[in-house]
Amino acid sequence: MNPIGRLPKSKVIRTVSFVVIAAVGFTVTILLLQDHPDTKRQATEQGDARAKSTHGVKNATEEGVPKDAAEAARWYRKAAEQGDADAQNNLGLKYLKGEGVAQDAAEAVRWFRKAAEQGDADAQNILGFMYAIGIGVAQDDAEAARWYRKAAEQGDARAQDNLGGRYSYGQGVPKDAAEAVRWYRKAAEQGHVPAQFRGPSSNGTKTWCFRVVPEGN
Repeated sequence: MNPIGRLPKSKVIRTVSFVVIAAVGFTVTILLLQDHPDTKRQATEQGDARAKSTHGVKNATEEGVPKDAAEAARWYRKAAEQGDADAQNNLGLKYLKGEGVAQDAAEAVRWFRKAAEQGDADAQNILGFMYAIGIGVAQDDAEAARWYRKAAEQGDARAQDNLGGRYSYGQGVPKDAAEAVRWYRKAAEQGHVPAQFRGPSSNGTKTWCFRVVPEGN
């Protein structure tokens, strides 16, 4: 039998109250401990990839910590090496821009590819751009179009606009004005301003004749 069951009612209430207060007090102590910066950092050091990626963002944007590009890159790397796609993409951007690490376009492509292969639409669009321009990788129109399509099919407006351009100029895909407009329209309907003014002209070499007007205007 529970010993509390044998106590007078008043003592039971006081006993239960003490247990509740003790439990709440313990909870508050834990919460205060977790809110301490040193404890947070230790938890992040030992924690999952998402926490490390978030810490990298804070270092990159001055959100709660002094801005430090090298520190941001360090945290992105920790998360990226654990397979976090956002961190892999962000680390790629660090290498592309030379922020906190030595500028290295090939290394940027390596991390963009890791994120893109996990289905990260932002990384897929950037990787498409790298192939389109030939930065950090051999220029390849077909590969550019392939990665743009992967991101575009996920709804990335920039990639939809870029894929429209591929069809408009026949780069990496057959020239197809109708398909170009279809992708431009998808991007435009998401509010992507450049796409709202695009569309193949009569000779298929210039845009600026396609405009999506929001409903009610």
